[in-house]
Amino acid sequence: ETAYRDLEGATAMAPVDGVVLSLDAEVGVRSAAGAIVATIADPTQLDLAISVAEADIAQVEVGQTAKIEIYALPGQSFSGIVQRITPATDSTSSSVSYPVTIRLTDADLANVLPGMNAVAMLESNRVIGPDSWLVPTNGLVKEDNTTTVTVVRGAETLVISVVPSSIQGEWTIVQSAELQNGDQAVG
Repeated sequence: ETAYRDLEGATAMAPVDGVVLSLDAEVGVRSAAGAIVATIADPTQLDLAISVAEADIAQVEVGQTAKIEIYALPGQSFSGIVQRITPATDSTSSSVSYPVTIRLTDADLANVLPGMNAVAMLESNRVIGPDSWLVPTNGLVKEDNTTTVTVVRGAETLVISVVPSSIQGEWTIVQSAELQNGDQAVG
């Protein structure tokens, strides 16, 4: 009976169902009280942590929807929803940004694994005109009074004149009748 009680006392039970990501315990080695012996994740409840620039944080709200693209899964996009906005900035960063947590909401996340690199585009209720496009801010080139963006369209590389309007973090809304669906901006 003592051996069964000792075995029961030495058994660690996870508080939730999930997958073991790391195990930091060894047979026969004592762990300190309160030590983390295993890291687990629920693959059906995945979060993405992003940083939002101070200029854009006022436009982010809990419940806002997002489109998520994961680098390891090209051509696929996932839906998400803003779960949490941390009201404190990261003091170790040289620029001011705020941590935002987005919960992936798709029913099928079978190929999505914790730790994968991803990018999130927060969706806005702002109406953008028919000739408006989102392009990477670092892809805009300004010379004199003209702003251009280089795009790849099929096998061609084109330099297209644009009129920038508002900046949304790493993206800028531009107007141009020359841009087309499928153009890939070079940034």
